[in-house]
Amino acid sequence: MKTTREPGASGQAVPRQLGRDEQGYIVVETVGGFTLFILLITSILMLVNIVSVQNRVHYAVTQTAQEISMYCYALEVTGVADKLIGYSETADKVRGEISGFKDSLEGVIGGIENLSPADVTKSAEEGGDQLDGWIQNPKQTLMEFLQLGADELKTFAFRNLSEMLFKKYIVSEGVSYEQFQTNWGIIDGFDFSGTQFLAQSEDIEIVVTYKVDYTFGALPLPFTELTISHTAKTRAWLGGDGETYE
Repeated sequence: MKTTREPGASGQAVPRQLGRDEQGYIVVETVGGFTLFILLITSILMLVNIVSVQNRVHYAVTQTAQEISMYCYALEVTGVADKLIGYSETADKVRGEISGFKDSLEGVIGGIENLSPADVTKSAEEGGDQLDGWIQNPKQTLMEFLQLGADELKTFAFRNLSEMLFKKYIVSEGVSYEQFQTNWGIIDGFDFSGTQFLAQSEDIEIVVTYKVDYTFGALPLPFTELTISHTAKTRAWLGGDGETYE
């Protein structure tokens, strides 16, 4: 049992024993204060980790966009760039027609389920008009759907190229792409699904979305992960003469 000294009547210190309750209070206060201190330090470290990841991803996305922009000069020289931009315009038109036809079919099914002849008739007419438009000019329809396929293939290839270059800029020497994600708490990898390339314009837009682990051990939190998105947008290197850029 611990003791303290208090001044007596003669001015000399007199030993006083601490009771069990007082010792218990000291232990509780010490444990509580130490726990809060650990949580504070952990919070700071987690925030530092998130900011570090954001900086590295931002750098990698920006460098990737700039490098792809330079590669586009080859597309300009070969005349492919204009065709890709034209494919995107046609593809968006076809996507809108497909979406409208799909909505018409869903309207017919919904009208049948709700026993609404008016909705069935209206949706069937709209879907029939769209189908007639496709059938009346089969050659044009085929060409438009081929351009839609080409645009989808272009987007797929560009997203894979973007991720390949992104890997080069995001990792450090001696660390693999997968190991980097594990070390920095990246959940389910990096998502490039929002990336666009020459979509009705001369722009390159790289969008990277990812989730970062945000947990404090067994401490319950309203969320355990943060979703972060980075976007880098630049003009493709088109219309240049080798020395200047329009």
